[in-house]
Amino acid sequence: MITTPLTSQLTFEEFISQLPDEEGYYELVNGEIMRKLPTRRHEDLADFILRQFDKEVERLQLNYRVSGRIVIQTETKQGQEQGRHPDITVVDKTLWEAQPTAYSALLEPPQLVV
Repeated sequence: MITTPLTSQLTFEEFISQLPDEEGYYELVNGEIMRKLPTRRHEDLADFILRQFDKEVERLQLNYRVSGRIVIQTETKQGQEQGRHPDITVVDKTLWEAQPTAYSALLEPPQLVV
């Protein structure tokens, strides 16, 4: 995976509001917007896994949302905000639907109890 820096020293909120309009995956890394460029094999595998999770959620009628478009706020050990874009995120649907007008970002990593 190749990353390319686009800007510098942003907070997570600034990162979300300044995401580029061009297609692609972006993360906030050390205050900079980085574009992720996955290989085709990586994309194919992530898409396959996402479809399998989605099928199981539907089959078992679970209250989850499965997506490859959710950005999650994280923090370094030094306290610096980061914004990560996992290939696949599984979120409790009630949590997701609680704020329907919010950006497609989570301020806390989703917690799943199995």
